[in-house]
Amino acid sequence: MDNKTQKLILKREVGLMGAVSLIGGTMIGSGIFMSPQTVLYNIGSPGASLVVWACCGVLVILASFCYAELGTVIRESGGEYIYILKTSGPVVAFMLIFSSVLFVRPASIAGIALSFAQYVVAPFYLDCTPPVLLVKCVAAAAIIVLATVNCLNVRFSMSVQVFFMVTKVLTLAVIIIGGMVDGSLNGSQTMESDKERLNLKREVGIIGAVSFIAGTMMGSGIFISPQYVLSTIGSPGASLIIWACCGLIAMLGGLCYAELGTVIPESGGEYVYILRTAGKVVAFMFVFSFIIVMRPASATGIALSFAEYAVAPFYNSCTPPQLVVKTVAAAAIVVLAIVNCLSARLATSIQVVSMVVKLLALAVIILGGVVMLIQGHTEDSDYSFEGTHAGVSSIGIAFYQGLWSYDGWNTLNYLTEELKHPEHLHPTLSVTMADKEPEALKMKREIGLIGGVALVSGTMIGSGIFMSPQFVLAYAGSPGASLVIWALSGVVSMFAALSYTELGTVICESGGDFIYILRIYGSCPAFFAAVTFILVVKPFGIAAMAISIAEYVIAPFYTDCHPPQLVVKCAAAVAILVVATVNILNVRIAIRIQVVFLVAKVLTLTLIIIGGIVELTHSTSVIVENLKVENAFKGTQYSLSTLGMSFYQGLWSYAGWYNLNYVTEELKRPEVNLPRAVVIAISLVTGLYVLVNVSYLTVMTPKELMSSSAVAVTWGNKVLGSWGWIMSVAAALSAFGSLNGTFFSGGRVCFVAAREGHMPDILAMAHIHRLTPSPALIFTTVVSLVVLIPGDFQSIVNFFSFTAWFFYAITLSGLLYLKIKKPELPRPYRVPIILPILVLIAAVFLVLAPIIDDPQIEYLYVTLFILSGAIVYIPFIHYKLCPGLLTKLTVFLQLFLEVAPAEKNL
Repeated sequence: MDNKTQKLILKREVGLMGAVSLIGGTMIGSGIFMSPQTVLYNIGSPGASLVVWACCGVLVILASFCYAELGTVIRESGGEYIYILKTSGPVVAFMLIFSSVLFVRPASIAGIALSFAQYVVAPFYLDCTPPVLLVKCVAAAAIIVLATVNCLNVRFSMSVQVFFMVTKVLTLAVIIIGGMVDGSLNGSQTMESDKERLNLKREVGIIGAVSFIAGTMMGSGIFISPQYVLSTIGSPGASLIIWACCGLIAMLGGLCYAELGTVIPESGGEYVYILRTAGKVVAFMFVFSFIIVMRPASATGIALSFAEYAVAPFYNSCTPPQLVVKTVAAAAIVVLAIVNCLSARLATSIQVVSMVVKLLALAVIILGGVVMLIQGHTEDSDYSFEGTHAGVSSIGIAFYQGLWSYDGWNTLNYLTEELKHPEHLHPTLSVTMADKEPEALKMKREIGLIGGVALVSGTMIGSGIFMSPQFVLAYAGSPGASLVIWALSGVVSMFAALSYTELGTVICESGGDFIYILRIYGSCPAFFAAVTFILVVKPFGIAAMAISIAEYVIAPFYTDCHPPQLVVKCAAAVAILVVATVNILNVRIAIRIQVVFLVAKVLTLTLIIIGGIVELTHSTSVIVENLKVENAFKGTQYSLSTLGMSFYQGLWSYAGWYNLNYVTEELKRPEVNLPRAVVIAISLVTGLYVLVNVSYLTVMTPKELMSSSAVAVTWGNKVLGSWGWIMSVAAALSAFGSLNGTFFSGGRVCFVAAREGHMPDILAMAHIHRLTPSPALIFTTVVSLVVLIPGDFQSIVNFFSFTAWFFYAITLSGLLYLKIKKPELPRPYRVPIILPILVLIAAVFLVLAPIIDDPQIEYLYVTLFILSGAIVYIPFIHYKLCPGLLTKLTVFLQLFLEVAPAEKNL
């Protein structure tokens, strides 16, 4: 050595495969072949022994992770000895190495060698126990051979280890497969001999079912897929559309599978449905690919996603090793498999808890996003669709990624036999009606006085007071004249509502104008009224309110410019669909929403009034300039056309005074609650409207008010400063409540007209469980969405008002006819005859004034549309010609929508 100290370094020969073989090959030794009987003997039952084996595996994984960190911190061979030496000192290290070298390691090696020897000599001693001396000699020989191999070459030792690990894995695989085959054979023989079968226990209730579906869907997808969807489709706006469309597809698929699950009430999902409908061959092809490819791939993908998130905190500055990720994923699969094997109830409980955690996590993300939006981070919304990839391939891949996040919508169909009351999952008409005696459906009387006031005033206080003031002022020409228009509009609405109240107590049926015209004038005029209200008046009103909601909702995101019409109309369509869904599902919920939103509206208008009063205490210059005698009526427009148009816009804000007449059959004690609700609601609304307009004029000049696209937002910016966005939210909520009320009453016109034979029969049916006129509401939704596409707010309001007041005039003339010709009819409530006369004059003026003073071709189109109803009325209503296709379509829709004919509830 030339007197120089030189040390040898152990050669690094152990790679990844060798390391895995060293660990796996050492662990898979004699224990799995010798210990199972001891574990089972001590624990006492097979299930508990499996739990013990699984827990041991979990403990070993946790311990190995701890040792892995120690091995990367203290990079020296020696295991526990070197770690204790570096951390606790030489004394404790010597005690460990002394016991390990002289007792622990030799005992372990001797035990493994004896196990090896027993298995080696066992075939030669089948009928007796092999001699102990022979066993020990073989064990000693094994120890000497392996010691020699390890002394000679590390690489050769690793190769031996890899070879034996592969042999061990194959041996265990043979044991597992043999057990499965033997179990299936023995199981079938047992069932055949005993002539009985076990039934899966029905442990899954409604909470568990919801948790299974939502919990399975809300998995790794929403945390992994968004970046892939966005990168594939190319723009934020298009990615949001992809997510919405994927949700719609999942919903439709879920509803279809729900019917299959009630028709074929067996577990197994697609396999059992294909088996029962397409036969064994197709079913086998499906289940083969499903079990071998689809389901394992899905489970593996979710497990890897879980593992990546689980280990991410431990690898902040780098990507976690794939081995660690896959080990954690495998552990997750094993643990969940054991839980599902042991107890369905425990698995369901875990699903419920995990779903709650997921919902909280998503709620935190959503709230964080809302906070960022409020703070002004709207960069992505400016160029929402820029860079969109419109190729078929890009769209398809984006849908793949999006639908992966919705995977799980069909989960319940795989465990139908474990679901409590599976028919409640999505009950079909045939299932339900088979269990009940046929009986007539009736709309329930759910609306009391508070609900009536909320329905009337809640519909009236909608988008009008936030959208119409600038138009009323523009048509009237002066602040004073606009206030007079607002007050007179309230008076006209009050007189008209009181007149309608008498009609509602004389003709106690839902349907409003249609049913009154039908009972007074007959079938033909009523048909024209029905067609006009169903296809023009109600859809136009719904579309106008939806546009108002959309403009106020998106106004904060476009402070310096007008929002794009496409964005406005998309938001309006969403509002219509949400309100339609609520009204289709439950009458009581719709009324409660109406009450809640009415309170919000009154508080909003009160805030505007109080804000105006506060501004008056600071400065009176603006209101004095607007309302002093010489300026208040300066510039007033006196032409019939502008006067009529200003009344159109003002009365649009009072639209809804007639709403209770459309739902008379759902009103408790209509003879009492109808007049009370009308008087309370309209008095409240008129007072609020006049004061709110005064408040607007307190802070804005007429020019500012007329140039504003959202007058409440302009007022909020001037009075509330940085908190002005509150008015945008409040106005949107107010319009939403009004839209809900309009929808609630609008669907009833269609429903009653169909019940009287003026519309297809399907529209006169109600849902067999929810008792809502769902087909009529769906039809109203579709027509409203169609109207929404080409229209703008101002033109929609004008044509709505022109058409509506034409039929209001016909209805009021009918009331005068009943008062004069049939005074003997019972009238729980009477209105002085002068009131309907005054309202009739106002209605005639509103219809004729714009046409006489400033005729427009659009009014001719509306009139021709009304008269075109004769083309439909003569063959289909008068002569009752009914195509066979329409009958088949009605039967199909009745089964599909689960509806049945409803009787009157008088």
